[in-house]
Amino acid sequence: MASPPVRAPPPGAPSSVDALKRLRKLETDGAARLAQLQFEGTRTLASLAEEAEESVSQARAQAEREAEQLLAKAQETAEAEAAEIVQRGEEEAERVGATNPAHLPERRSAILDAVIGEFLDASELSEE
Repeated sequence: MASPPVRAPPPGAPSSVDALKRLRKLETDGAARLAQLQFEGTRTLASLAEEAEESVSQARAQAEREAEQLLAKAQETAEAEAAEIVQRGEEEAERVGATNPAHLPERRSAILDAVIGEFLDASELSEE
């Protein structure tokens, strides 16, 4: 059995060399496009990382400012409470001193202990 005769391509039809050239061009263009997309992706990722770092820095700075404000407020509150304790102690000392001035030095420590104890009891209740 004889093989069929090889026919010549019709006139104007691309040759296999032309098809290979087109295929290589497609491969080259595809590789170039892929490289461009990888570069753009890397650049976008780097930009996003920088933005994220900046956001974290800003959040840390804001948290530090808020912590400082809270600390200042807590210190202000503690100072006000301490002034109140001292004032109540002085008032109690004056009251005791007015009734019996001779025992004032003896009772001063007991009075301060009582006032501070009231304050501590009150602060423990407020924490719960």
